[in-house]
Amino acid sequence: MTRLRPQRSGARAAVAYVLQRPPRPADRRILNEIRAMERLGTRVQSFALDVPEDERMVGVAARARIMAAILRAHWLALRAMPRRYLRSLATVALWSIDSDDPLALWRRFARAAVLVETCRAQDIRHLHAHVAQDPTSVAHLAHLLSGISFSFTAHTRDIEAANAEVIRRQIAAAEFTVTCTARNAAQLRRMAAAIDVRKIRLIYHGVDLDTAAAAAVATRAAARTTSFGPPLILSVGKLVPKNGHADLIGACARLRDAEISFRCVIVGSGPLHDALVEEIRRHDLEAEVSLREPPAQEELDGLYRQARLFALAPRIADDGDRDGIPGVILEAMVRGVPVVATGVPGICGISELVHHERTGLLAPPRDPAAIAVAMQRLLTEPAHARVLADQARRLLRRDFNLWDTTRALRDLIACAAGDQIAPPAPAGAEGRELRGEACCTQASE
Repeated sequence: MTRLRPQRSGARAAVAYVLQRPPRPADRRILNEIRAMERLGTRVQSFALDVPEDERMVGVAARARIMAAILRAHWLALRAMPRRYLRSLATVALWSIDSDDPLALWRRFARAAVLVETCRAQDIRHLHAHVAQDPTSVAHLAHLLSGISFSFTAHTRDIEAANAEVIRRQIAAAEFTVTCTARNAAQLRRMAAAIDVRKIRLIYHGVDLDTAAAAAVATRAAARTTSFGPPLILSVGKLVPKNGHADLIGACARLRDAEISFRCVIVGSGPLHDALVEEIRRHDLEAEVSLREPPAQEELDGLYRQARLFALAPRIADDGDRDGIPGVILEAMVRGVPVVATGVPGICGISELVHHERTGLLAPPRDPAAIAVAMQRLLTEPAHARVLADQARRLLRRDFNLWDTTRALRDLIACAAGDQIAPPAPAGAEGRELRGEACCTQASE
């Protein structure tokens, strides 16, 4: 049995983030959101459901203490609100009949009581879960046990893997649901067609333009004046099927055959490393294309500064895995690096960020020839590349500014926690109604 571990932020919390694991440097989006939330004045406590690896091997005595804490939490919940507790118990029993994994559901119920006890002790008034799986289930069950309001962020992979019935009841019970692409929002609306549309909100993952952009663009310009050798094509992403690195390598072979001078660095690690090394050899590209393990952030920043363009070739993997809006594209754009990516407008989240011929160039997925044409254009037309990069930064400032996106989420949470009364979302186009303006609807128990 895993235990719920509070990650202290130094103050009594008004909102708790429920996470699968303690945030790591790789979880930059969640870390940035939490830090921005705190800087905007919201007291945040984060809770991780997973126990760190160095604590998983615990003795009998430690396991007994964990079980005692769970039993105590359930006893306190029963004593505080017996009718609500018994109703919640009956609800979980009913859900477990149709559950794909009833044991996992009961484990989440066990954790939920511990979360409720901690919320009461620390005066936490709202729960926000990241990932529409275990964290949202625990937050939902904590809501059933205590009445504390909750919300959750649903990511692309969560939505694709979700049980439709489970996510419908989570959306119905939550004060609001946030997602990071318009495509995701539309899919959630289809899955929960009978639920108030205002409960599903589009809030993009933001980037901190104010602290990173100006310095990055200035140093990038300085670095180019002193760089030598072929122009650099940079790609960053896990070496997994959905990132389409094999298609990028195929595009590089076409650039080489067209006698375009370049070098390509693919930064990432993952299960496809050996297969991609073989793909580079097959195309005889060892002199032009290299794979690199993810370096320290300072070194990665240096690669972004040297890059003439950033390229990523996402696809829908054979198992259905796909990305929403890859954070690495945001990282490239905020640094002023022109972008080539794959995607289909209206079908994938990338097209909400890379607007073809406006903020970057889009090519069809799984099409190395088209990817090569797009990269060749940006390498051989630097003035056009600069226009696209400048327009991309304007789009980031309008829709992806971390402080604006976090304020939108903060206002929704404040409304759910009763700290403010927010006006309804403005009427208008369908996409506008899904944006993150502060508005909350009262969820029934």
